[in-house]
Amino acid sequence: MHAFQRRPAPSTAELALDQEWAHGFCYIARQSRLVFGHDRRQPVDWRPVVSLKREGVDYFVLPGTRQVNPNFFHLTPRDALFKQAHPEAGDTYLCPRYEALNRIDLKEIGLLHHPVRIRLMEWLRSGIAASPR
Repeated sequence: MHAFQRRPAPSTAELALDQEWAHGFCYIARQSRLVFGHDRRQPVDWRPVVSLKREGVDYFVLPGTRQVNPNFFHLTPRDALFKQAHPEAGDTYLCPRYEALNRIDLKEIGLLHHPVRIRLMEWLRSGIAASPR
């Protein structure tokens, strides 16, 4: 196991899904701070995530992957406004298990369009999302 594959301590934070829309900012997060993707054969330094809610310096995020998964929330490059154009960017699939991260572990790359932020919260409230514990 590589040094950047270590698992972070589990968060004690809980997320309430009572808000109408997700915070909706797109980030890349340090893989070493995420539980999701820790067992990759080819480790990566950064992984795409989308914020659900911000509480001070703590952010509740859904980690993303490029691997197609029908149980994950599907995002296309047109679902967000990005700070820089990424012509090679493909679709992203958001895992339904949220994780709590500190702002220092995130780099902002864009923002989901408002209708997508609403759809994301509706999908989570449908009972799919769960804490990683």
